[in-house]
Amino acid sequence: MRKLVSAGAAFYMLDKGERLTKNEIFHRYDPARFVIWPRKGGWDVMECVGNEWFRLRDGLFDSENEAFVFAYEKFCDEQDGARMK
Repeated sequence: MRKLVSAGAAFYMLDKGERLTKNEIFHRYDPARFVIWPRKGGWDVMECVGNEWFRLRDGLFDSENEAFVFAYEKFCDEQDGARMK
């Protein structure tokens, strides 16, 4: 597992067969958490909002990088929107 923290957001990138631990699932210090992992046919991404995890889109991504960029841009767009208010 790899973890990247940027601007307070934690991005967990899992390898095949890896899972998040309870500490990572319920860690309260990262205001935004995303998990990226391989599935049969592509890569999936979920975001934690409060204590619930939500898939970011219905389909799978072709690569881990594509999934990460999608999640990172979503986080950046939300941060930009919060600053505009």
